[in-house]
Amino acid sequence: MSDLSCDKCGVTFISTRNLRDHERSRVSRGGICPTPRRGANENGRYSCAIEACGQDFDTADKRNKHERKYHRATNDNEVATSMHTFNCHICGAYLGNEESLRRHMNSHRNPDFYGKSKRTYGQNSDGGLNLLCRFCPLTFNHLVDLTDHEYIFHRPVEMMRQLTDRFLKHKNPLLPAHGFTPRALPPSNLAKAAEEENWMFKWVTGYMNFKIELLDRNPYSVYLVGVLGLKYKVGQDIRSFIKKNPNQLSLYIGRTVCQSLVNYHHFEILTPLSEAACRGQTIILLNSTNFHGDWRRKTEKIRRLEARMIEVALTDKEFEPVPGLPQYNILNSRRETSNLANLDDETIAEIIEKGVTGVKWICLEETCDDCDAIRHPRWDEDLVIDMSKAMHLKEKMEQVELPGRGHSSREKLTRPISQAAVHEEVEVRVQEFKQRIRSSTYYTYTVIVTDNDQFDPSQTAEEICRQILERKEEEDLQIPVYFGVKSTDEASAHHEEGLTSLGKLLKQGGKTAIQISTSSFATRDLARRDEALRILHASLSMRFATPGVETGTPGIKFDILNQRMEWVSLSLCSEQEIRFCIHLAWLGVPPVYLGVVGMGEGMNMQWNGIELDDVEMDEAMLEEALQEAMEGMMGTEVSEFPLLPVMKFQHQGYPVDVKAQVLAEKVIKVFV
Repeated sequence: MSDLSCDKCGVTFISTRNLRDHERSRVSRGGICPTPRRGANENGRYSCAIEACGQDFDTADKRNKHERKYHRATNDNEVATSMHTFNCHICGAYLGNEESLRRHMNSHRNPDFYGKSKRTYGQNSDGGLNLLCRFCPLTFNHLVDLTDHEYIFHRPVEMMRQLTDRFLKHKNPLLPAHGFTPRALPPSNLAKAAEEENWMFKWVTGYMNFKIELLDRNPYSVYLVGVLGLKYKVGQDIRSFIKKNPNQLSLYIGRTVCQSLVNYHHFEILTPLSEAACRGQTIILLNSTNFHGDWRRKTEKIRRLEARMIEVALTDKEFEPVPGLPQYNILNSRRETSNLANLDDETIAEIIEKGVTGVKWICLEETCDDCDAIRHPRWDEDLVIDMSKAMHLKEKMEQVELPGRGHSSREKLTRPISQAAVHEEVEVRVQEFKQRIRSSTYYTYTVIVTDNDQFDPSQTAEEICRQILERKEEEDLQIPVYFGVKSTDEASAHHEEGLTSLGKLLKQGGKTAIQISTSSFATRDLARRDEALRILHASLSMRFATPGVETGTPGIKFDILNQRMEWVSLSLCSEQEIRFCIHLAWLGVPPVYLGVVGMGEGMNMQWNGIELDDVEMDEAMLEEALQEAMEGMMGTEVSEFPLLPVMKFQHQGYPVDVKAQVLAEKVIKVFV
């Protein structure tokens, strides 16, 4: 047999590396060689590799599980099969041949071998092989999974390393767990920073592009879901039940960008669907419209379709039912007006007119060639959605009104009948619709979280912030900072559910959340882009120690609390915006600033002793002034110095100047 042949299955390889990979794969499979014989036999079945066994299976996965369970080499059965592997008596590892075992045993004799602990092999409850991570308690059944885990979460990333395709797909540049120690690097020298910033830009955009490619592959969908009343019993024919009991059906319209039938938040927080499921009601999928291709186009399409359907549904809900036409209760309560902002008046009028004149939502006929129903469910399919993952929300539920026919809290309007009356009603509503669009505003908010043991929670937000300013030189404090987007000027209440990183921290108790700034935008996309840029800068700034910390002096560090980057929103930002955020991080500029930024009219602004209000300086001069200041700041907190306007976002609302916000009385407690 060739020196490059497997001594177990006889397959020959072109290099020792390929042979070694083959042997490692056999170890991870519990002694089963990964050779072409693993395919199906002439009967389409998957036979066990051990001829004496004789069993075959309908899938390769079942065959592989069988072989790992019954034919893996063990200490008690070293010669039971032809797939014998060589066992280490020290750590229990199985090796592919005697040479591999010899090299492995040498590693035990040298405690510094590889500079880290060895992999440990165990056995799970099914008899399969367990591979233990060398750095954390996690275990894996396959070597490739363990290798990927250790590479992603435990392999440090040295600055300026080569950015390979594998690296860009697996290593998130914003997560410490993916390769950096928070606050470990000294502030960057501006003269040498350009190359590092360019390297980081390639890493950020490379990883971002990979995440976007994944979104392009996923189907996006808009769904129409039905909630059946408590009269419905499992096993009844759904179509017949709805026909006989139209008041026992409620409708919900939503969208999802993953493989789930409905948006996953229905399994995480209380929504009309999760509440109904917790009450024991049956949830059914009446229709799903899928979109494929570029994520931007898919996103625009699902937002617009969902918004159109909701606008029709909520308009129809305001009027008395059309005689002979079932009017189901609509569980949606909020219009998505902004997603229809770019439509012309004629299209808006068509959407509203459908709601004014009445709409037939679903066709209840078993077969239908043509009718005016919005959706035609496939009644011959299993429509029931498994909502068991939402049952953990049951204990959170309070008494809520069961969905039924109509809407009891508001008197129904008389529906216009004549064409002239309909036209007049539609015209009025089109103008109201356009006014809602003009008045739409979205906010990016910044929240800091203080510890109640360090700052008295009975104080006002202004008093706590003033204490932070007073104590910035006295103590080494860590204050989490969080960024979010909302359609109101107060931080989103969904954090109270405890699902976000901010919500989870507050749920632990002993914390006070203070909203220290908001920036307003005309559209949600603009607000999301601003949020993504803040998260990018704040996450990258976590790599660097502030000058004060660098020299061992105390100070306050504002560590980002967000654990999820909005890569989609970041992809909509310009190259200049992304590079600017990286540049700020490399300068050591924190996300929350404790100095004076926006001085009043007539006041002098100084930077490192230089009067700036009467001096014309271009960006290069400002950079030079900043460099001079940075060189004189070692041993002092960066936040003691005023931040130049050129070092802030274009709207000047970020980085956030706490002192200016307190003086303007723009800090408030949230989630009290």
